[in-house]
Amino acid sequence: MTFSNPSEFLTRSKVKKAGAIALLLIVTSVLAFFILYNANWVFGDDAGFLEYTAAGKYIPIGHTIGLDGRFNPLNLTEFNLLVLLGLYKSAFAHYFLVAVTFLLFAFFSWIFYKKIAGRISTDHNYIYWIATVTTIFLLTRMFPVFLNAIFPERFVIVVLSLFILLFYLFDVTGKWKFGALALIMSIYLTYYKEPVFLSLLTIALSNFLFNHKNLDKNRRLFHFILIINSVLFAVLYFFFALKTSIATYTGGNEPTRWVELAVKISRSHKLLVLALVLGLLRLY
Repeated sequence: MTFSNPSEFLTRSKVKKAGAIALLLIVTSVLAFFILYNANWVFGDDAGFLEYTAAGKYIPIGHTIGLDGRFNPLNLTEFNLLVLLGLYKSAFAHYFLVAVTFLLFAFFSWIFYKKIAGRISTDHNYIYWIATVTTIFLLTRMFPVFLNAIFPERFVIVVLSLFILLFYLFDVTGKWKFGALALIMSIYLTYYKEPVFLSLLTIALSNFLFNHKNLDKNRRLFHFILIINSVLFAVLYFFFALKTSIATYTGGNEPTRWVELAVKISRSHKLLVLALVLGLLRLY
């Protein structure tokens, strides 16, 4: 295709970019619509909302500490925003907040994707991002997370996407304004959902072990703080949850040995196995 003058090229480029942005907004809006469609309370765990936020009461920090070995003091406290704004009475309000968190995840992931895929043409960026977010949303284990308000993993995904974006910006620029915000997000995540501390610890240890020579003083300090945060959480978890609990939370399943659990996860989460293999290859 040829253009008679530069202005014609710029005009067509702007039209294509506007069309790509429109498609992006339509796809994310449709996915958010499915979150809100027929939004209602789910029999079972949603009783926690009826006890607190739907009744105009704030979810207290630490309300699950020690309960069957749990130590996630910030769990679901984002719904306190509904009480603060006086929008807490309906199930729709709660799922509206869920839809907002999904849109935030989409926004943060898009900004991050633009940063790491800057060499790809703008049109391809939009298409690849739409395909990525849609695929993530439709994954077997991801789909119910955004369709059930009670699942805290939903908010973990949102804050983790922000942490990754800030971590990337700190790593690229070395500016502590990004590093400090990333550390705040990491601390929040650690006390929101227990397994996150292992993810953050893995990031820090992997960089120390395999990328140490490329880390300057500031980046080493950043990773060291991540490690300290994870170790501190493990200590607090031991004394305030594991040591005092008489049962272990299993999500309604029978207790499973570590080896059996690893095999079960490898069969049901094949993408994790692929990510592990690719991660090991990336290290070397």
